[in-house]
Amino acid sequence: MVPRQNFKKMKKRIISAVFLLIWGNCLWAQAGSLDSTFGVNGTLFFEKTFPFPPYGLLTTIDNFNRIVVAQSSETDSNLLMVRFLEGGAVDPDFGQNGEVVLVQGLPFNIWSMAVQNDNKILVVGGIHDPVDTMWGYISNIFIARFLENGQPDPSFGFQGAVTIDLDTNAVGLDLAVQDDGSILVTGRLGIINWGGGGNTDVFLLRLLPNGSIDSSFGNAGIVVIDLNDTNYDLDIGGKIAIQPDGKILVSGINGPIIRYR
Repeated sequence: MVPRQNFKKMKKRIISAVFLLIWGNCLWAQAGSLDSTFGVNGTLFFEKTFPFPPYGLLTTIDNFNRIVVAQSSETDSNLLMVRFLEGGAVDPDFGQNGEVVLVQGLPFNIWSMAVQNDNKILVVGGIHDPVDTMWGYISNIFIARFLENGQPDPSFGFQGAVTIDLDTNAVGLDLAVQDDGSILVTGRLGIINWGGGGNTDVFLLRLLPNGSIDSSFGNAGIVVIDLNDTNYDLDIGGKIAIQPDGKILVSGINGPIIRYR
């Protein structure tokens, strides 16, 4: 039996040791330091060669903390998606060896990505209008949805993709999913002359979960707002947020924040 006095000393030593252990872990796991359990010393390199410069890398997290990244290159008509496990290893259960490549046959680019509650993956952007002869001048809204395993979702649009032609240049720049599964898309509608000038408006449209346009929303499924009625103004819907009460916020370039019911 341990004497009472020695027991008290032992207890103090144990408490001190636990404190030092916790304090030491806090020092090593200081907020803002690289997470050594992720990738290589906290860094994961995404290496894939495109024949032409790709667009920026998009990143999102699914409901199992798996990391989905996507990158598109309009010049070769490809979208590449890769899924990583929480620690940074490539997820072999996604696509082929962790990778999914979507080829559309027409130049297209992706600007935003989201994960639904069922872990299906949505991407949105713009796809070259087949009638137009100059890429970058006329495009249509492009949305695609993938199953959790990376395969195109056959229940969405045609073979997992939806193209929306609004009879003018239109690009989807962001999307969000409502509680009932409806999909909101915002972006720009109209012409941008990259050498200077142009006139675009903010649009917000809603799709049903199967990818068809929700005709009960706005004017036949879409709301278009011209924030500055001049010959040269670029109104662009860039980001969507959904409030807890279901109201929709859209912010963008050259305009205020817009709220919809």
